[in-house]
Amino acid sequence: MKLDNNYSTNTTKDCVELRFEEVFFNEETKKDSVRSDIWYFPNLKMALKKYINSKVSDCESIEKVVELIESLEKKIDNLK
Repeated sequence: MKLDNNYSTNTTKDCVELRFEEVFFNEETKKDSVRSDIWYFPNLKMALKKYINSKVSDCESIEKVVELIESLEKKIDNLK
């Protein structure tokens, strides 16, 4: 399930994976590079908590946090 341009989840029989992938321009090599990471969780709720915490840390104000939470609530409602 795609959460945004950089984050997605994948459910396996054993766990839920939260995946991060970002393409950026590497100044040293003068080429596009990929930064990625995967976290493993026993359920979707815990994966989404990690996602929210990661996204909230990027917010510069309380207003941005509220906007983020409201947009996530809409996404969750669309999944039901």
